[in-house]
Amino acid sequence: MAGGINIDKTGISKAEGLYNIYSIKTPASESLDLKENLFKVTLDKAVESLNRISAQEMKAETLVEDYVQGKVGLEEVMIEMEKANVSISLALTVINSAVQTTKEILQMAV
Repeated sequence: MAGGINIDKTGISKAEGLYNIYSIKTPASESLDLKENLFKVTLDKAVESLNRISAQEMKAETLVEDYVQGKVGLEEVMIEMEKANVSISLALTVINSAVQTTKEILQMAV
């Protein structure tokens, strides 16, 4: 059990690329079969996450404009700005870790 997700290995495809077939069961008992390229799945999730971060940042900017017009309080603006800041910091940390890991993998002797 890794982070609330059960991962049961059910097989590995041929050497046509980096493919992996896993059955992932989430806490809500829904099951996913990842028969696609894991890199594509991971990249799609990363893009989706970055889009959510971008939406969160745009929401914070909209609240700043609303604050200037007197429509919302400073507390609400500060909370949303901090949420966006934390999300961006986390995304940068994850991206930097992925880049570092990729560099280390590429430097490994085969």
